[in-house]
Amino acid sequence: MKITQAVLTGGEKKTKKTFIALIAVILVVIIVGSSYGVLYALNQNPSGGGDEGGDVLTVVDPDGRTVKITQPVNTVITLDAVATEIVCALGCEDRIIGIDSSSNFPPSVSEKTVVGESYSPSLETVISMNPDLVLGGAPLNYMNNQTSKTIEDAGIPVFICESANPSVDSTESMVDQMCSLVTQLGQILDVEDKSTQLVDYMQQYETLVNDRIATLSTEDRPSVYYEWYTDWQTSLVPSITQAGGVNIAEGSNEYAPVLSPEFVTEANPDVIIRMVSSADHSLDDFTDQYNQITSRTALKSTTAVKEGHVYICDYGITGGIESVVGYVQWAKWLHPDLFEDVNPVEIHQGLLEQFFSGVTYEGVYTYP
Repeated sequence: MKITQAVLTGGEKKTKKTFIALIAVILVVIIVGSSYGVLYALNQNPSGGGDEGGDVLTVVDPDGRTVKITQPVNTVITLDAVATEIVCALGCEDRIIGIDSSSNFPPSVSEKTVVGESYSPSLETVISMNPDLVLGGAPLNYMNNQTSKTIEDAGIPVFICESANPSVDSTESMVDQMCSLVTQLGQILDVEDKSTQLVDYMQQYETLVNDRIATLSTEDRPSVYYEWYTDWQTSLVPSITQAGGVNIAEGSNEYAPVLSPEFVTEANPDVIIRMVSSADHSLDDFTDQYNQITSRTALKSTTAVKEGHVYICDYGITGGIESVVGYVQWAKWLHPDLFEDVNPVEIHQGLLEQFFSGVTYEGVYTYP
């Protein structure tokens, strides 16, 4: 059998070498490109928190924790009543698949699965539901700092919506805090137009208060005894100062000190604001608390009681996005002449109508 060997010309040899080199380059590109694609995919699709991949959004939550959240966020478990309220106000209630037992507003969330207490949810339930994101409050870390870690170890990002350690030196109002939180959640849920509308609504009334009390002298600011959860317990909430008053507990190195009756009597506050929690916003809850405050021996001689400047306020309008209602109401209590034309009830009604479909203003939130 005769074997014939092909003889290549110089040009043909050059062409063959070029072809081989080209093939080699293509193979290198494919290998490098594939490797980059794998790395990119790993970066864009971390384990856990949903089935759909997307970009990773890195944020710092109000508790100072860096959180990486894969986009889009289609399913959420809210372990905080304020977080639940905000998600619903942003038009994303349909994304909530689980809530904590304290989340009761808007009323429609009662149909959601309750996964436990805000500070102690059923971790087995939360992890088995595999949400894209868990929104928690300060108690999730403050009461049990392993809770969020356990959820995160399962590949589910946890965003804490408030600081677990409020500072006595903080000058940021609740309205400011809520506007920042609404902005962040709007970005996370990709509904920034809606979050801007909500922030604008809140800020317009905060600005109204700030502008009207801006020129008040020290003498024009009434002294305020603010009573929080139990008798004689107060708080260094900055909203008193920002609403145009002076907190009689200023100077305390505790965020929520318990004052002696003698101290309050001697301070002789011009205004007393007592907080109350009324599940059904019943007038009786407010009048009962009012009568209890005004009948205390240590308070009967104060200017606040003598001149009828004792006010009862529901917690519901001093936290969350409704905090703007409480902020305006406090300013009106402290400076009725400056805010004679402002109606906090109408502001509250407008907030509910614009951001909570089907929710109407009912019951009592302040007294008298």
